[in-house]
This record gives sequence, structure tokens and C-alpha cells, in this order.
Amino acid sequence: MFSLTRRLGLQPARLLSTSFGSRCTEVPSSADMDTQRKRVLYRARKRGTLESDLIIGTFANQYLKELTPAELNDFEKLLDEDDPYVYKWIMKQEVVPEKYNTPLMQRLQAHSKKGEFREYGW
Repeated sequence: MFSLTRRLGLQPARLLSTSFGSRCTEVPSSADMDTQRKRVLYRARKRGTLESDLIIGTFANQYLKELTPAELNDFEKLLDEDDPYVYKWIMKQEVVPEKYNTPLMQRLQAHSKKGEFREYGW
């Protein structure tokens, strides 16, 4: 269990308190946020398709440090979704589900239109 907590960047007591349904509302520490940002950045760069790697990865490179804790959590939840769906939502090829239709998604869509990912040879 403790190796899992290290990989997730959680403290053992915190893992136990949240795993039993406690409604803990503590503000994440700076170290927790840094760990989460590193995890999200890695996941944004390693999506599985080149298109998503470039669009989502360059967005994360550019804007990740500006995201609020709530936006960072929303971004991480978005990364849990299947790659083809996320790509189609960002490119406006499919309707974005209500739970992901947020200002963060609008920023991702605007980022994809700017073509800032083209610097990587696309």
C-alpha cells in the first residue's frame, strides 16, 4: 500500500482518510500540487496518438502552471477519458459532454485553433 501512495504522491494517512469516504476539504499543499502537475504533464504528453500528444501536451507545457487546483483536477479527469473522444471534443468534431464543457475545454479548443502545436513539425 505504501508504494502505491508514493506513486500517487499521497501521504498514507491522507489515502486512508479519503478512501473511507471522508469529506476532507483541506487545501492541497504546494508539494502536492507540484506532484500532481508533474503527473498531469506526463499524462498529457503520453496520450497514445500523435495528434493528442501534440495538442494536449503543448497545452500542458504552456498553461499547466497557471491552472487553479480545481482546473488541474478537471484536466486530470479529462485525461482519464479515452483519447479518440478527447481529441474529437477538442477539435469540435463531437459534442462535448456536459461535465467537460468547461472554460478549461474552451481553452483547449482555442489552443488547438491557434496551431501552437505546429512548432513540433505538424
